[in-house]
Amino acid sequence: FFLGMRNDQPFYKTCEWLSSKTPDIIELRCQKTAWYASDGGDIGPPQVVCPVTCGKCTPPVTASPSSNPSASCSQNDADKYFSKVRSSDGKTILITCKKLSSYSSSKIIRKCKKTASKDGFGPAREVCRVTCETC
Repeated sequence: FFLGMRNDQPFYKTCEWLSSKTPDIIELRCQKTAWYASDGGDIGPPQVVCPVTCGKCTPPVTASPSSNPSASCSQNDADKYFSKVRSSDGKTILITCKKLSSYSSSKIIRKCKKTASKDGFGPAREVCRVTCETC
């Protein structure tokens, strides 16, 4: 997620990093609303990228998607989530929510169970909340 600017450069943190902080720090960071537009796509604030950590999902997150998404869930199909680091060249693989929604149900469930973040990109369950039905 986008945390802010430092020395005129965007400063990113992961949802994993945020979840390791004290409740007071989590609450403070989750109040941020600034987005950062980059060539790789917009990077959202903690409350958007890490809704689970920020307590923005109601009802609580389940391990697999249900058949009825909450009306309060939203996602931008162009947003990207962290999928993996390719072992052959170490490249970070990012996937859009639109692409995720085209996968088979079993693949969506598998992708939505992952919790890893990288370089400011959260996991599918936190970025693609409608597809993963995690709020």
